[in-house]
Amino acid sequence: MDINKAIETHYTREKMAETILDLARQNASDPACLTIPDLAPYDDMHIGGRKATTHLMDQLNLRPAQHILDIGSGIGGPARFVAEHYGTHVTGIDLTPAHKEAADRLSQAVCLDQRTTFITGSALAMPFEKHSFDAAYMIHVGMNIQNKPALYKEVARILKPGALLGIYDVMADDNNTIENFSFPVPWAETQETSFLYAPAAIKTLLEQAGFEIIHTESRRDFALSTLEKLLGSESLKSRNNNFLREARSNLQDNIRNNLCAPWEMIGRIKENPASTS
Repeated sequence: MDINKAIETHYTREKMAETILDLARQNASDPACLTIPDLAPYDDMHIGGRKATTHLMDQLNLRPAQHILDIGSGIGGPARFVAEHYGTHVTGIDLTPAHKEAADRLSQAVCLDQRTTFITGSALAMPFEKHSFDAAYMIHVGMNIQNKPALYKEVARILKPGALLGIYDVMADDNNTIENFSFPVPWAETQETSFLYAPAAIKTLLEQAGFEIIHTESRRDFALSTLEKLLGSESLKSRNNNFLREARSNLQDNIRNNLCAPWEMIGRIKENPASTS
């Protein structure tokens, strides 16, 4: 099985939209009229959920009517939040067809299908014209992408001059030794589909692609606090399967052992990046 197919298989679940909608309706004040907050506990599928999404997005200077790109959009939780909260239109691209289908269904359920668009495709060869987007973001995506130089060059290509890219990804510690890394983790069952780079290496690759790095921040402590609460919650025990509990527990151990941590990184595309010409 090739890497892309293995990643697609890892993330594909049956009836994703139906499961999330059922859970949201059980806890909604008005089950017949779901809202973005009703979906938030279930469709922001990364460390820290909606709180982490907001922390990243507030740094991107998003404004109404902008066209934003969500790279690795999954089932579309951040895209819907950005579209509603900032008044933008968001296009999401994701490798997994089941994610696109679920994202469409969930956006329809909260009446955001006119302001969010989801397509299936690779972040390494996106079907967009040069300088198409006012900003872009990646949330827990880079861990599954091996060819990061090509990734960042492709993102630089589709961004307008001066546009911002926000990244919230798990990155390796500078002294990371894979022999000590515990699998499975939420993004990979084995090392074959996990591609962690240290923040310094990511920064260098972004600069080579034409970005100026304007912000970096470790979210290690935030992640540990979040995972501790999540793993100890009764809702997790009843809602998720044993694999997900093991994966999150391993992630917590890997972060505690300084093998990895989630980082935020904000880059601004230069006016005339030579690498994207």
